[in-house]
Amino acid sequence: MRFGHATTDTASRPAVPQTGASPDEPQPATQVNVGDPLELQLWALRFDATAAQVRRAVAAAGTRVAAVAAWIDAHRADDLELLALRG
Repeated sequence: MRFGHATTDTASRPAVPQTGASPDEPQPATQVNVGDPLELQLWALRFDATAAQVRRAVAAAGTRVAAVAAWIDAHRADDLELLALRG
């Protein structure tokens, strides 16, 4: 390739995701990883939940982000009720 001229060789370039995002941009996570303590804390912040709630959600609903979020939302009232009984 000469300076100033684009190459037409696409075999050496990484595939661009179908979403149209650049291959250099981080892709949104689709799975919740509770095995990494830092990731677990980040998921807890994202879901406005405790780490224990995220672990329970993953155990019950699987690791898909949407499933974990739905489980946490559905059980948030249960957790608040337990806190009220203890307090």
